[in-house]
Amino acid sequence: MINSITTIQLEKLKKIIKFSKDNNEYYKKKFRHVDVENINELTSIPLTSSIDLFKFSKEFKSNISFYKVCASSGTLGNPKLMFRTYEDFESSIFNQIMLMQKSGITRYDKIGIIQPFGFWGYGEITQIASKRIGLEVFPLNDISDNILLDILIDYRINIIDISPSRLKSLIKLGIKTNKIKYLSIKTILSSGEKLEESFIHKVIELLGCKIYNHYGSEETDALGFSEENSSLIYLLSHDFIFEVINDDGYVKGGGIGNLVITSLNLFGTPLIRYEIGDEVKIIDKEKDLIEIIGRSNNGVVLYDSVKLYPFHIETIVQKHLSAVDIWQCEIKEINGVIQLKILIRTDNPICTDVIEQEIANASIDIYELSKGNKIEIEVQKCDDLELSKTGKNKKIIDLR
Repeated sequence: MINSITTIQLEKLKKIIKFSKDNNEYYKKKFRHVDVENINELTSIPLTSSIDLFKFSKEFKSNISFYKVCASSGTLGNPKLMFRTYEDFESSIFNQIMLMQKSGITRYDKIGIIQPFGFWGYGEITQIASKRIGLEVFPLNDISDNILLDILIDYRINIIDISPSRLKSLIKLGIKTNKIKYLSIKTILSSGEKLEESFIHKVIELLGCKIYNHYGSEETDALGFSEENSSLIYLLSHDFIFEVINDDGYVKGGGIGNLVITSLNLFGTPLIRYEIGDEVKIIDKEKDLIEIIGRSNNGVVLYDSVKLYPFHIETIVQKHLSAVDIWQCEIKEINGVIQLKILIRTDNPICTDVIEQEIANASIDIYELSKGNKIEIEVQKCDDLELSKTGKNKKIIDLR
């Protein structure tokens, strides 16, 4: 249950904290004043910042044997490293099998895994989980959309594990080539970014399939799942303790705050009261049900504390264009003027003047900057957009 802890979770929490104090340089320092035996509430334990994991990845590694290392996309080429023991990895496989079975997948299905493998991605987890269920597996991430579309059609692959950005690309190509009607997809597992409600409806309309949103991160692997055709997430409380906090403390039901997770089963890189960087809304505290709002640190300061957030642009683009259109905002500064270039990958005609004006009015602060000639906004069509190493659509790119 969000913002609380059960007796079973408390015992597991004491175990992971004791282990971390004995085997982990970072937590040995951080928890030196924590009395493990007398812990009875989460707030007696200090928070762990994601910035610390970025800065001190080596200190976060426990001094035990590890099975593999994986990484976040990183900033300026410096990724966060996460070390997994064999037991850690098996825990992730177990959760993936469970989520796939909850999505109605059986050994009679064929799955196309269109997710990154190796250092940057979790494709390997889906691949092993699929083999244990008994599926035919097609690892398809490192191929072009044209080849991908043909393979999905030719081999009648009916399950795909894919990010929303790549799915949008695939659907646009399917519509453009008139091949979308030949796809046999019955179930889509979507993970990697927030899944928009409008896009879910568009996918169902085009493919007549079911879509499930799997929520997780590079630091933890799976954290939760959605029911059929829903963007709301049920959190995995058997493996994690979840808190939603803001500057005033715990957020109540219906409130929005930052998600804090404690992993009870990751020992290679323990994560205890870890600020994962996602802003969420509590839908039902008792059922561990949340809505993902977005990254809590994804806003960019334009000028004198005025921030631009992806949702400022997202709502306007979706209003005028299709749910499968993809956009990106580049920020530059020339002669003291902030320049926003909104690039939209679309086959549809766009009314740039209208979109530019609405973005200028996206918030009072942005409007004031525009009115004072401190910001210029340009909207244009674009064929290619910059993606992260894990294939995610970068919404805002600050080039200043």
